[in-house]
Amino acid sequence: MNAFDLPAIPDGGGELHPYTPEAPQFEPPWLVPDVDHLSENYGEIPQLFGQPLPSGIVPADVQQQFIEPLADSFSADMDTLRVPTKYSRMAANFFRAYAMQPLPHVVAEHTYSLRGFDWLTPGDRPFVDALLNDLARADCPSKVVRIFLSWYGEKIRQLTQAQAPVRRTSHVTIDDLSDTEFAIVESRAESDRQAGLNELRRRWGNQFSVNMRAVHDHVAKNLTAAQRTFLETAVAKGGVLLANHPDTIEALYREAVAGAIDQLRGGGHNNLGAEITEIERVMRVDRRRYNNDEVMQARYRELIRLRDGG
Repeated sequence: MNAFDLPAIPDGGGELHPYTPEAPQFEPPWLVPDVDHLSENYGEIPQLFGQPLPSGIVPADVQQQFIEPLADSFSADMDTLRVPTKYSRMAANFFRAYAMQPLPHVVAEHTYSLRGFDWLTPGDRPFVDALLNDLARADCPSKVVRIFLSWYGEKIRQLTQAQAPVRRTSHVTIDDLSDTEFAIVESRAESDRQAGLNELRRRWGNQFSVNMRAVHDHVAKNLTAAQRTFLETAVAKGGVLLANHPDTIEALYREAVAGAIDQLRGGGHNNLGAEITEIERVMRVDRRRYNNDEVMQARYRELIRLRDGG
């Protein structure tokens, strides 16, 4: 049968090979990209690597849940491949700074060859060219650039595929199963549910109960009847009902947090500092609301951590 499977970012880097510099390279101080790509585009609709963010998705949540882990994964993979730290750090910080910013007016000033990267679309080019322009100014070798682009192409493909797993409707449901297959799925449903919950307890620790309440509220209030039915009847990889799969529940939690923060902000902010200010305003004028909203409290702690570089 066709199995529903939430794509995961792979552990490896595809067909990449370790980069070994010909001579030792010493890392100079580097904090932020040396070119301001934002000023002329500030205020435009936030994007994710050249694609507009879906309605209701909060940029700060995308930064926390996708971009930061992506940059960390990139740095770890580049360390494994022995890429000089000064270049991998530069690219990782570029991801953090510009992954959600529209960059429509970038001129390719670099001379790197993009031959072999046929997956690059016109929507990809401004972000990629802006990154390569910065790398060219830092005298980054072409071999390193090709490693970066190979990694970027594979990881972004996986990341964007994983953003809306519960919106898919073309997968097998229990109505498509034979009597024998249905009996197998039904017989293991409870054990699969418990296994999924145990995995979420491992992932979330003492936040498990809070997160699960947020998921239940989100499903009840924000999903259509058709979407709820799909969750309850679709069959994931290995014969597990979609609603029992821990990756599905975790994806629903991300949607719940994004929705809660979007309601708080009224869709009016698109930066970390403004969101902190708004939550602190709620703390001052409606302390009871803040004290009763565990998601908001958790979000505030995470925003402070991101702001302070913790």
